[in-house]
Amino acid sequence: MEDPGPLYYPVTMTVKTTAVVTIGFFLSLILFFSRRLERQKQITLFLGLAFIFFFAVMMTLGEKKFIRYALPALQFVILSAGIGYVYTVRRLTKGQAPWYFIALALIIFIQAAVSLPLHPYYGTHYNYLMGGPKFVLNNGIVEGQEKSEGMAEAAEYLNSMPMAPLLVVGSHKLTAFYRYFEGKTVEITDDKVDYLVFSRNIVLRNAESGEWQKVWEAYKSREPKYVVEFNGVPYVWVYKTGPVIDEADLVHPAEANLGENFRLLGYDYEPAQAFPGDTIHITLYWESLNPTAADYTVFIHLLDEESQLRGQKDSQPLGGKYPTYLWDRGERIKDVYELTIQPEAPPGSYDLAIGMYELQNLQRLPILTDSGGPQPDNRLLLPGPTILDPES
Repeated sequence: MEDPGPLYYPVTMTVKTTAVVTIGFFLSLILFFSRRLERQKQITLFLGLAFIFFFAVMMTLGEKKFIRYALPALQFVILSAGIGYVYTVRRLTKGQAPWYFIALALIIFIQAAVSLPLHPYYGTHYNYLMGGPKFVLNNGIVEGQEKSEGMAEAAEYLNSMPMAPLLVVGSHKLTAFYRYFEGKTVEITDDKVDYLVFSRNIVLRNAESGEWQKVWEAYKSREPKYVVEFNGVPYVWVYKTGPVIDEADLVHPAEANLGENFRLLGYDYEPAQAFPGDTIHITLYWESLNPTAADYTVFIHLLDEESQLRGQKDSQPLGGKYPTYLWDRGERIKDVYELTIQPEAPPGSYDLAIGMYELQNLQRLPILTDSGGPQPDNRLLLPGPTILDPES
């Protein structure tokens, strides 16, 4: 990580305080340099300001720089702000009750109104005199998320999913995430995960650089399943793992809806030519339109030129590893099957009949194509491979 420079602590200490504290601190500086305080109080204020200055200098000379290192100095900033307000209000009200106490109570109330709504994530506040959270974070003045804010909310979202204890999630911040998550948490570079959780602090600081950066590059342009935001600024991104499927790249588009919950975007098969007894690899590209609690089975029938069945495959998506009741809205799935051609299959141009049904009642989902309307027998007929004569 690059050294943020000598202004790191002055800037971060300013953005992490509230507008109330900032104004009070500048009032204390005015009091100090105008020498309007009694000698003993002037010395007290001087010692506080000197501690802030020299502490910031010593921390700046250090190799590592984190805002948490400035916490001791921030306490004296707040104390100095309090001194600034007390003496300024006393001067303006001439120390007369009740205005003196009303003014101080109003200052305390404003400070509480700014801070308390952020509970328990007080660290998500950024000084509105410096532009506020969006300006500070979006312009990279600081990275944010010093206390792993948002990881608990990301875990809560994943815990709400069906079979959450069986999910495997990759995360940057293992300690901050796994204590909230019911499933298994692994390194974000693990290749056997169901979801990935990226955190703002690690991504923007480019910290712990390595293999995880390749994972982030692959996912950052995708639509996340869930985003944890504070003050309109994203802190945590949750992504469902899986391939990116672009309809424009599909060799064989299908464009058909199965019921109200699924859309077949396209399909592919190889080889394009095969012999009886060979195995064909068929890939279906699905899009989940709406979540469902039903567990559907996919069927693929290989039909000859006389519409006779010459091969069949019935299975849950991904061999039962990813049933339809786990699909999220908008998710796209690459679903691969193997189908063996019957040894006695005659040569010719074959079709693939594709659809879905519920195993409990064998009822098929109705199929509606974009161009042809409802499909007979609730199956979608698509051009398939050519079966060759083994004796030719």
